[in-house]
Amino acid sequence: MDQKKQNGKSPNNEPAGSNNSILSMLDSEQIYKSVLDNIGVGIALISPDMEILFLNSKMKSWFPKIDVSRHPVCYKSFNNPPSEKICHYCPTCKTLKDGLVHEATTETPTNKTIVNYRVVSSPIKDKEGNILAAIEMVDDITVQKKLSEQLETFRRFAETSSEGMAIISLQGDILYLNPAMRGILKTEKHQELEGQSFFSYHEEKSQTLLQDDIIPEVLIKGYWQGHLKLAAANNEILSAVENIFLIRDEKGKPQRLGSVINLIN
Repeated sequence: MDQKKQNGKSPNNEPAGSNNSILSMLDSEQIYKSVLDNIGVGIALISPDMEILFLNSKMKSWFPKIDVSRHPVCYKSFNNPPSEKICHYCPTCKTLKDGLVHEATTETPTNKTIVNYRVVSSPIKDKEGNILAAIEMVDDITVQKKLSEQLETFRRFAETSSEGMAIISLQGDILYLNPAMRGILKTEKHQELEGQSFFSYHEEKSQTLLQDDIIPEVLIKGYWQGHLKLAAANNEILSAVENIFLIRDEKGKPQRLGSVINLIN
């Protein structure tokens, strides 16, 4: 039987599994590298001269042509075509100057498009407080940024549209009304409507049609268009053409309902 297993001790005479034994393992460069390589974000080590000293596996997958052993300059290596000067948004150069944590979103050019990385830079200092390097934590947020821009575009579109627009839950609760819809329903500008029933802003017969016939049809077919009677907040009854459609999530599961309304004069 293995002597280590017999006496329950590690090679350095520490009890197997003890804190000291584990800490001594963590002191090894190989363990550190394994941890950094298995983190789900990019890690880069940048010198005060803006040279790349280390890239973890995630960074290498994004920038496979970079040879870290040559200590290339980051702003030339990360951009395609290479930049001749430090990126204007660079958080790392700020960290190397003031020793503080900085964050920025990059606009990194590639052959085909612009990639957006969120970069958080932190200083590495010696015992005297001198800045030795900066470590970057990098996350590709290109998809999230584009989605955010698309949502902002939709918000501006909805806010300026002359058509009434609503987003409601599958149960009919109001989640969003654009200004035009608020105007049609004669609601107060700052009145809190979220959570109220959208169906309640319809005349009684139209409410019954919505709940019993129209919404079940939308859940099956995906849309419905027709004439309904609205009941505004001031009790005015209004004739309208209403388009109701299903909003699905990424997996195609019904998530919300949308409504677009035009009044009939």
